[in-house]
Amino acid sequence: MTDGEGRSERTQAKAVLLDPVSLSVLWDSESASATAGVGAENPLVAPTLEEVIPLADGMGLSQAIVEVAATGEPRRLSADVVSTSRGSVTYSCGVFLLPDGHVLVVAENGWRAEMLQGPSGRVRRTRTGR
Repeated sequence: MTDGEGRSERTQAKAVLLDPVSLSVLWDSESASATAGVGAENPLVAPTLEEVIPLADGMGLSQAIVEVAATGEPRRLSADVVSTSRGSVTYSCGVFLLPDGHVLVVAENGWRAEMLQGPSGRVRRTRTGR
């Protein structure tokens, strides 16, 4: 699959439901799909935001959650984690306020392979090492 900028993408996503006041994780898609459930080591303790989304602090996700809860305006945060001449690993988060006051964070990471355009105008993918 390619995006509008001529890059190939592979993506993995997760969803996290949060209380915007305490920033506590109420639900996350990875734990929900696991057989042990949220907080498998201690079912009474929910994981922290940083445990569920490892780049949360570096991306300013906590502040974005507070802002979205206050304004109702969705936010999108993005960071290139690793960039090479062949492409980059990106991490993006969409932050949305739900009608019940909780905040939904949809996080995705993906590989974006740069596309090259030859002299004939034909687009080809760069080699990705596979």
